[in-house]
Amino acid sequence: MSSVLSKQPIEQLAEMLERLFIALSNLGENPDKDYPYLIKVKNILKSRDLKGFKNIEKHLMMDFRMIDDRQLESSELNKSINDICRHVDANNMFRLG
Repeated sequence: MSSVLSKQPIEQLAEMLERLFIALSNLGENPDKDYPYLIKVKNILKSRDLKGFKNIEKHLMMDFRMIDDRQLESSELNKSINDICRHVDANNMFRLG
């Protein structure tokens, strides 16, 4: 039963990540090329790599920092990042101990 329950947060995060990719693309970015840690997160979620789940928060923060450094901003981008941060905070499976 727990594997069924854990699928929902994984799928929700994957959908949020897709919305983030769209927001970045709308700002002229190429997320598949410019954000390697977001790609890592996408691959961890896709493969359901249990060992990789604990690194998701760290990977996200690496590329969120890059987004901030590039001074990218839009309501769509800000909402995507905020939604992802809240989701990761609410699900211990995506964070280090």
